[in-house]
Amino acid sequence: MKFIQHKGVHINNFSKRKARIFKKASELCTFPGTEVGVIFFSPTGKPYSFAHPNIESVINRFLDQNPSQNYLTTNFGEADDICELNKKYDEVLKQLEAEEEKGKLFGPDGKRTYE
Repeated sequence: MKFIQHKGVHINNFSKRKARIFKKASELCTFPGTEVGVIFFSPTGKPYSFAHPNIESVINRFLDQNPSQNYLTTNFGEADDICELNKKYDEVLKQLEAEEEKGKLFGPDGKRTYE
């Protein structure tokens, strides 16, 4: 693995990987009683996070502090709802990828390009 020098490619790869990481984290949330927290920074220094049930309870648990009330009152029946939302997210992500591929076929003037 080597560092990507071109900044545009670097940011594009980061965006794709960010989406995959968030997707995997959301899939883990479907298991009852699971707590997930992901925090990372973009190449430009912008922070991104994903957590379930919330970032405070995940960080507190990680630091071995008292979990927040939100964690204590989590309804584990939410797993079905989360699973359904993950399925919808996957469908929308596939549609987005298909639209992005279609967009590559057309130039800025809206005319079809041939490579």
